[in-house]
Amino acid sequence: MKDGNNKKFNASGGLGVISSRLTLEGRFQKTRARSSFPPGGRTPTLKISKNENIRNTKLYFYDLNAKANYRLSEKDRLFLSGYFGRDVLGLSGFGLDWGNYTGTLRWNHLFSDRLFSNTSVIYSNYDYQFGIGVTGFDFNVKAAIDDINVKQDFTFFPNAQNTIKFGANFINHTFQPTSLDAGEFSSFKDSKTSQRYAYEGGAYAQNDWKISDRFGLQYGIRYSFFDYHGKGKAYTFDENGIKTSEKDYKSGESIKFYGGLEPRLGLKFQVNESSSIKAGCLGTAPWHLLSNATTASPTDLWVRVRIM
Repeated sequence: MKDGNNKKFNASGGLGVISSRLTLEGRFQKTRARSSFPPGGRTPTLKISKNENIRNTKLYFYDLNAKANYRLSEKDRLFLSGYFGRDVLGLSGFGLDWGNYTGTLRWNHLFSDRLFSNTSVIYSNYDYQFGIGVTGFDFNVKAAIDDINVKQDFTFFPNAQNTIKFGANFINHTFQPTSLDAGEFSSFKDSKTSQRYAYEGGAYAQNDWKISDRFGLQYGIRYSFFDYHGKGKAYTFDENGIKTSEKDYKSGESIKFYGGLEPRLGLKFQVNESSSIKAGCLGTAPWHLLSNATTASPTDLWVRVRIM
């Protein structure tokens, strides 16, 4: 996601057996813009195979990046960028594909030589699906995640020894856990899990302090939260996994709220020009992966847990 060549049009690329690439960049009037087509393409080697099953295999992927930026004034710049990618695999009686789509609008503003900000609005979508079987006995499973993220970040340079960063962000999650479409004679039945909704966000502040030519200290704190909310139905289970109760929640009504502070501290000692020693500690609440042992990626799920 480079800013691109703002003086003249430029093109570069390459051809390969598995993938090809093309990058275009240039300046359109007063607008500095760049669009690119990084590694991606169809593989031609399958079509020349003597094996009919291999020739009929569907296998391709693509990645598309595009970015444009506009100088509104000496202190303001506007950036628009996007990414679109997909991977598809189709064998006899089996198919799997997944993809990501995201777009970002960012406004950079310079308040002074010591303070500037970035305001970002980001949309992203991830989806996958896989199917097994022949016509009439087949089934197809789909799932997706949609996110809208608003971020506000500031960077402040009070002096040559300190760099202070602070800001906040808010994400609106929409989850489609799974939907199943089954053939007429399949042993499965059509089903669709209702959508899930959640808010996620946080606020942070940190300082990078250059104590001396050899010592550096980074310290900060962040408050993060995750709010699982309706519209939806929540269930209660006993220790044996048996449902004991259920409750309907209205749109936007909080079902379960998680929140907490995430402190961090880091120390760096520069031994010489090529070596340094670093130490740090932090408390965080990251996303962790739940893997399905019976299927391969991308059918894994992410959940949020607390670690200190």
